[in-house]
Amino acid sequence: MEREIKFQLIYKNKIVGEERLHEGEWQWMWLDLNPDNGIRWSNGVVTEGVTKVIRRQFTGLKDKNGTEIYEGDIDSFGWIVCFEQGVFCLKERLNAKTFLPICKTNIQEVIGNIHLNPELLTNN
Repeated sequence: MEREIKFQLIYKNKIVGEERLHEGEWQWMWLDLNPDNGIRWSNGVVTEGVTKVIRRQFTGLKDKNGTEIYEGDIDSFGWIVCFEQGVFCLKERLNAKTFLPICKTNIQEVIGNIHLNPELLTNN
């Protein structure tokens, strides 16, 4: 299976854009500046303020509602999507040493992510 390679960009607690690998070239788009819903992509990657931008990698999977699943997402059981040892996985807590490799069937619903909804981590 070949998955789409893309990253969600978060800046100042808001999802602001995306970067993607398209036909072997990197492209980026700011969502606020793109009212035509994803038609305008620029070549390259985001470099302005790059130290302040958080990138979340797309897993290639969607939850039961069709929501794309990204690194850092939290599922309805409180598990966190991580990228460890070359695979996407689920962890009970951020600093947990053990993890469960992710597959199509083990994430039911994304309820938030560690960057925009840190309050969901209070029980972890």
